[in-house]
Amino acid sequence: PIKLEVFKSKTCGCCVKWIDQLNEKNFDAVGINLEQLSSFKASRGIASKYQSCHTAISKEGFVFEGHVPAKYISKFLTKPIADAIGLSVPGMPFGSPGMEVGSRFDPYEVLVLMKEWAEPASVLQAYVHAVLVQRAITPDGGPTKAMPASSQSLTNLVFSERKP
Repeated sequence: PIKLEVFKSKTCGCCVKWIDQLNEKNFDAVGINLEQLSSFKASRGIASKYQSCHTAISKEGFVFEGHVPAKYISKFLTKPIADAIGLSVPGMPFGSPGMEVGSRFDPYEVLVLMKEWAEPASVLQAYVHAVLVQRAITPDGGPTKAMPASSQSLTNLVFSERKP
């Protein structure tokens, strides 16, 4: 199984739900309560605008910030992206793993956090930097932004997510 230490607040229920969902998918995720999450996240290179309620660290030292779906963590760890420190789902979007609330769903992106750049790669930067992980998605599962289908380097890195 993939081992992750998940640093979180002791009062956050969605973090526990996210950890439980990972463990149901053959991960070995363990929650660790921290008082000073913001300074911990900053020490790992995660800018505040890309933070969420928890930060997972793999045994290899990669960070998975927020409600990143398990399959993207697995895919990233199988083939890490050069100069990346990990993945992030900024904020706490409804419908992301651990944030299920009835049928509510907010489109969200999974971003690649890069070592050398101040900003993570977004949908628009992906064409230039070839580090797009997931397109934003709508509640009906359709894409909200286009991506160049002709780029082989991007095709290998795109993770598509549809609402169940």
